[in-house]
Amino acid sequence: MMDRRGESAHFTASVPEIHPTIEMKRIKEAQRVPPVKVGPQLSWRPHGVAMAPDAEGLEKGAEWEISTPHKFETRTVRDLLLKINYVGDTARLSVNGNLLDDNFYNGLQWTVGLHRFQQKIGDAQMRLTIVPLRRDAPIFLEKSVEVEKGLRINPGAKDQTVALRGVTLVPKYRFELTADPSAP
Repeated sequence: MMDRRGESAHFTASVPEIHPTIEMKRIKEAQRVPPVKVGPQLSWRPHGVAMAPDAEGLEKGAEWEISTPHKFETRTVRDLLLKINYVGDTARLSVNGNLLDDNFYNGLQWTVGLHRFQQKIGDAQMRLTIVPLRRDAPIFLEKSVEVEKGLRINPGAKDQTVALRGVTLVPKYRFELTADPSAP
């Protein structure tokens, strides 16, 4: 719809909404992970920093299979954003044993655009691995994250945490408008 007001024109348009489905199945529980390894001390930093888990640590993570629509790109949908709300040390998303993307936990939801991986995913299921976060991990989390997620506040609580709080698919729409500047 077009509305002319003096020298400018205002347009209103919409695209059909889609509601993509996602299927998940937990395939492996997390195991106890070893203490986080710390890198070397540097001249400008008094302590080394936490290192990414090695292969042994990754194998101890909880795992889920995730199925999403295989052909989702249309004239009005450009991408599907996979939003993963988790608690853990690190998370990895892979397909057929090949890493697609990974994330170091910081208290925020992890978002992965699936468009760039569409050829790699094909008809396969993705695998999500979340390595448990140890209570003694030498990482900084805002106090609000620690309280909200229940980390490091109860001395008698578990010494490691892993949780998948939710996974959603959000379409990223596109709308193309062609304007003729010479039109009245």
